[in-house]
Amino acid sequence: MAEDTDILWGLYQDHRAEGRHQEDQRATATNIIIAISAGLLGIIALDAQLTVADIPLSAFLVLVGLFGALLSAKHHERFWFHMERARQYRDALEKLLPTTNIMELKKKADSITRKRHPLMNKFDLFGLWVILHLGIASLGILIITYIIWK
Repeated sequence: MAEDTDILWGLYQDHRAEGRHQEDQRATATNIIIAISAGLLGIIALDAQLTVADIPLSAFLVLVGLFGALLSAKHHERFWFHMERARQYRDALEKLLPTTNIMELKKKADSITRKRHPLMNKFDLFGLWVILHLGIASLGILIITYIIWK
């Protein structure tokens, strides 16, 4: 039995670490995308006017924002892949070690967190990451629209 718990514990830790790694990669990718977007906006604003010449850079800004949203969604999927595996290993550990009360402790901690942060508990962090990237894409669309309609 000790061998089974050691294997499950190792698998649990591996997938939790990989989930954290996915979150780190998402944050790093977002920082790069924000830097690229800021650079594009700086070049667009360099001459202090929006002209037809700014459309290609604005279109690239749209693509960068959409790519960021897609990349963020993929990292979210990989994060949940690893977290679900970790949950399965955790649940199997509790079956092998029922006196640990892992699920009871988890439910209690979840309840305390929901009571302490009722508003924030309603927001999905994934959605906020995607909104940030879609905001970048929307800015590019707004610039293009302004140039076309001015």
